[in-house]
Amino acid sequence: MYNRLKNSEKDNLVKQFQSVTQVDAKEARDILRKYNWKLDEAIDYFFTNQNRRVPPSSGHRVDRKAIENVFRNYANPDKPDFMFADEIIRFCADLKLDPTSLPVLVLAWKFKAKRQCVFTKTEFLEGMYELGCDSIDKLRSHVPTLMSEVENCKSDSFKQLYRFTFGYAKDEGKKNLDIDTACAYWCILLENKFTFIDLWRLFLSGADGKKRNTIPEDTWNVTLDFVNQISSFDQYDTEGAWPTLLDEFVEFARWTEQERQKTQKTSGEGEEVMQIG
Repeated sequence: MYNRLKNSEKDNLVKQFQSVTQVDAKEARDILRKYNWKLDEAIDYFFTNQNRRVPPSSGHRVDRKAIENVFRNYANPDKPDFMFADEIIRFCADLKLDPTSLPVLVLAWKFKAKRQCVFTKTEFLEGMYELGCDSIDKLRSHVPTLMSEVENCKSDSFKQLYRFTFGYAKDEGKKNLDIDTACAYWCILLENKFTFIDLWRLFLSGADGKKRNTIPEDTWNVTLDFVNQISSFDQYDTEGAWPTLLDEFVEFARWTEQERQKTQKTSGEGEEVMQIG
């Protein structure tokens, strides 16, 4: 299989190997060729036989062998090149993080994870290296810095995290995101950022009487524009190029507000009658 790789595929493996090991292209190609272009086996060989220390972009020296040891501590016993849900839960516990919290999603983004509840060895090694962390303690201490990077939902970093989440969260092979999954990740991403998050959650649960099954990527992306641009429903232009889901949400929100005002008015009139009596 690996001998049939196209040159472009081999070039991509070389780049991935270099990003982890920081060796030149020739050495990367030689080691990959030796291991029949199997990236994880080539990386294992590199760290096992060459305990190198390479300074990351932050300027701090990082012990790559130490990173590999951290991964080994959490690796799945049956598939040692992976961390699955149970291993990630243990990893989060040592970081003192809730596995369903925003900081863990940020780590997945930084690790460039391709599937939720899975970290590959390559993702973990590259991610830890780029963060300049070679121990659990260092990573735990670095979390507040990562969170400050995505604190503002209008920042480029938050937009990158938000867009990453769609591909990360959707089921493999599916084009759209399941509605329940989308709602869960919206709540993680937009808590304390979206003025109407509670109403949005209620709406997505089907409170308007409509059942929705999936969220397309375009709708997912444009929803962040809505969050950043609309702080009052008076600002919403129903003739604008918003997706149908957001039109329906605004209609539901306005109806909900009208019903609330009617209830208050009725309640107020009732109290007035009682006082007169």
